[in-house]
Amino acid sequence: LRGDTPLQRVRNLLVSDEATAQATIDALPLVLARNDLPTMDEAIAAEAKSKHFYIQPAALLAARLAFERDPSVALQRSEALVQRLVAYYLTDGTGDMPGWYRELAQRRPEWVAPVLLTYSLAKFKRKAFQAITGLWALGSETDHVALARLSLPQLLAAFPLRAGEQALGTLNRSLLPALPVLEDAQAAAIVRMKLRQTAMSAAQRIAWLVADLPYRAKAADELAALVGRNERRAVLLGGALHEQGTPGRVVQQLKPSSVRRLLEVLAPITASERWRRDGIVTVADDRGDTVRALFSVLSSNPGADARDALNSIEGSKGLGAWGDMLRYSLRTQHRTAREAGFLASPPRQVA
Repeated sequence: LRGDTPLQRVRNLLVSDEATAQATIDALPLVLARNDLPTMDEAIAAEAKSKHFYIQPAALLAARLAFERDPSVALQRSEALVQRLVAYYLTDGTGDMPGWYRELAQRRPEWVAPVLLTYSLAKFKRKAFQAITGLWALGSETDHVALARLSLPQLLAAFPLRAGEQALGTLNRSLLPALPVLEDAQAAAIVRMKLRQTAMSAAQRIAWLVADLPYRAKAADELAALVGRNERRAVLLGGALHEQGTPGRVVQQLKPSSVRRLLEVLAPITASERWRRDGIVTVADDRGDTVRALFSVLSSNPGADARDALNSIEGSKGLGAWGDMLRYSLRTQHRTAREAGFLASPPRQVA
């Protein structure tokens, strides 16, 4: 829309005079007082048909302006109005996450969770998977922890077993990285429940086994057995590790034997060069970063089990171009172990 001020833009939108445009702006806050606003279910049902109610953008704008004037107003609305606005935002899915939604996710998660679940579970059931607004924040935003604890168990339990590539991206990037907000016992139980499903695709089983790594040591062995010599599955494993943030989030919790199994699968199919000349970061580059992070975990561990893991990798002769990195890691681990065991002599002995 053309115009340097809100008044000019509204006037151009309505093709009206200045008085009518100003009256429209003045009346915008009253949108939220209407008693005929579409309900949560109506908004979600309309979105399923690729439609929306024309009043929804006006309601979202009114909510944003009200929050900018007084943030406390977000917590003063009724549950019914809050759930309407949350449904409008989720089904709209454009622009940055509004401040009032963040406030409600943190302070009224019990009101937001039912809407997020209704909206997301309906999208799970569609044949053509589409992006789902709001899921990405569950594992990455500190103000969404309470909301994640309320909604994540049902979202994971209902996730379709035969999900396509885009759906797997949502699982790896948004849902599984949020598992640490749950208690370990609850998270581990959810993962075990999903892994018992026999109809799951190999690609999704890899994703769940990666999520299982912090909770069960044998998960690495099962991953290695599932991937075997299948390069496509090895690529999926590298992608799942990177997308779930395993190297930076949980890899330090893994046993050296688990790290060794992952390296034995990933290193042979991954180039050791860090960056290509064109500067474009590819999936293979991300996998290379994961391999380097796994080597770093072993080399920084002073324990004998880390040394044994590195020696075992050296004996496997399957590292390809990563031989230099392995030798460097062995030297670094030896130095780390020596420094960890160093004891300074008492002053009297020095004297």
